[in-house]
Amino acid sequence: MAAHMGYGGVVSFSVGDLKKVFAQLHHKGEQFDMVIADPPKLAPTARHLEAAKKSYRRLNAGAIRLVKPGGILVSCSSSAALRPTALMRIIGMAAGDAGREVTLLMMGQQGPDHPIPASFPEGRYLKCAVIQVR
Repeated sequence: MAAHMGYGGVVSFSVGDLKKVFAQLHHKGEQFDMVIADPPKLAPTARHLEAAKKSYRRLNAGAIRLVKPGGILVSCSSSAALRPTALMRIIGMAAGDAGREVTLLMMGQQGPDHPIPASFPEGRYLKCAVIQVR
């Protein structure tokens, strides 16, 4: 698709088992200007939150290792049980695991087409952290 749109040499996509893809790219010494980590919902309920936090940490550590110094990590979560502050703590720990430093540039959430009822704050389920990696 990227090649069809004229971005063949600029954009690349990897499909496969995350652990294997990260290991292969890291082994090859590949790094990218931007890595987007947008997994499926890892904590469908609060009961799954602790296991999900570990998975988010591993995911983000692997992604951070693949970002060039000065590059951008976009880390997303659609798990309502994971609060934005918890996602940032996880990304900070993942950066430490990867031996890197990170700075939050922006924290986004779902747009106006997904309104959040005042009576249901858990409806704020989408989180998207834009992070600079050093």
